[in-house]
Amino acid sequence: MIMPMTQKLTKSKGRRIALYPGAFRPPHAAHYAAVRHLLALPQIDEVVVIIANRCRVIPGTTQAFDTEVAQRVWAMYLQGVENVRVEISPHNAVVHALGYFTKVQSEDTLLFCLGEADFEDGDDRFRTLQHLSVETGINAEVLSAPTGSIPIRATVLREALVKGEDQKGEFFSALPTHLTRNQQEVVWSLCQQNMREIGDVLKEKVMTLLEGMNLGPIQDLWNTHFGKMDPVFCLQLKDNQRLFIKYAGDTVGAGTLGQRLSPKPRRRLATERRALRWLKGNMRRNVEFPEIVHFDKSTWTLVTTEVCPGGTSLESQLQKGNFDPVIAGKASQFLAECHTISHPVPPLWGSAEADRQHWKRILALKTSSLEVETCSTDIRNNLGTLLFASGNAEENCFVHLDFQPKNIFISGDNIGIIDFELSSNIGDPAFDLGIFLGHYVHGILASAKDASWKHALKFALQSYQKGVGKLWKSMDSRVIAFTGTTLLNIQAREDVRPNQDLAGRMMQAGIFLLAQVAKKHIDAERILCQAINDFSH
Repeated sequence: MIMPMTQKLTKSKGRRIALYPGAFRPPHAAHYAAVRHLLALPQIDEVVVIIANRCRVIPGTTQAFDTEVAQRVWAMYLQGVENVRVEISPHNAVVHALGYFTKVQSEDTLLFCLGEADFEDGDDRFRTLQHLSVETGINAEVLSAPTGSIPIRATVLREALVKGEDQKGEFFSALPTHLTRNQQEVVWSLCQQNMREIGDVLKEKVMTLLEGMNLGPIQDLWNTHFGKMDPVFCLQLKDNQRLFIKYAGDTVGAGTLGQRLSPKPRRRLATERRALRWLKGNMRRNVEFPEIVHFDKSTWTLVTTEVCPGGTSLESQLQKGNFDPVIAGKASQFLAECHTISHPVPPLWGSAEADRQHWKRILALKTSSLEVETCSTDIRNNLGTLLFASGNAEENCFVHLDFQPKNIFISGDNIGIIDFELSSNIGDPAFDLGIFLGHYVHGILASAKDASWKHALKFALQSYQKGVGKLWKSMDSRVIAFTGTTLLNIQAREDVRPNQDLAGRMMQAGIFLLAQVAKKHIDAERILCQAINDFSH
């Protein structure tokens, strides 16, 4: 039977196998000490080091190590060491370790090793041991490796690699003491030379996953956005059908909103799946949504169809100075339908409270957490007013929460909407429309060649107002204020660097529009036109 979180090693007839799962990017002195400790215990016959097939991000970069680095470094550490072997897990190292219940004999015992700190904290990674032990009849225990006196973290080693030669001493001091200077240099070089773009590493993993999905003959696979920690891959099949793949199998933990250099949070894929299923069953089909082709929670992979095949994004049209009133009206009409759905929308994040907390984080990210170069007391006060007013205006409806032109696709007069991974059943409808209008105004300020934008803006506002009816009068000032905060957020983003002139005009327009939050009722079309005219070239 199982004895969870114990150091008692009972006698058994069969073999006793110690399983030590981890990322090991790269392995360091504490990891090596744990293995030596396990090997020194007379009751243990073999140690299996299991390397997780998940990326570990190199801080401050879009690069990561793959499993080969960890495997080669472990091979160097363990030269001449008997009764230990190294395995690479296809995905999760803990799941791979638990798979040993189906590989060993009934009289064997499995020992699952944790670091000392994790052991003392009651780490729950092996919470299914009790069930598996009872089910298989195989003895299992959890034990810790006494490495608390070796305060080393792999993150620090990865940071040292980024900083370069000056950090070699710190890096070497974290390696096992039995290594020669030459071996230390080899470990450093292995790590330095094998830092790869995470998109390239993930592409290989995704390709392996696709081969087992029976989607058809594959013609090509590519990353749609380079330089991102959570890339989306486009798969082209031999019949020219295109599918899109989101993968979160390498994410550690839940992920954090607002951090550009972070992997895809796993919960977002489950949220997007729920959102797409709900949309398919409840929304009119005058807008295209992706169809779910495949979803696998064990690998955290979501495969969807393409919307508006052969079309283009609204973002690219705005960048060319094309402001189509029909498309603008259809986009805002879709939002109006989402915001006035007649029956309750179920939670998309697992529970009503989880959706509410998600919405609160998104709202704070765009208001109270907004950092701009010049943030006067008036700006900060207006952001606070918007935060308070919008928080009190939340209701049960379908909110996209990332409704911007890059997520809207066009084919003729048809539109398709993508990227529902931030969606919620709780939120302020004004937020969605403000995000859309903010990006639209940004496109006008950056690219407008004539006054055609006026018709598009008018259609967008009129279509939404017609769709929501009396609700409009209670939200008009918040819509315009969110339009302003969107301009400020665009200007503040690291990956969007407008020229100095455009940045200044965006800033002034954003401040002007944000200030409308203090007014009860406004003429939204007139205010938007005034901002664009005042801050155009």
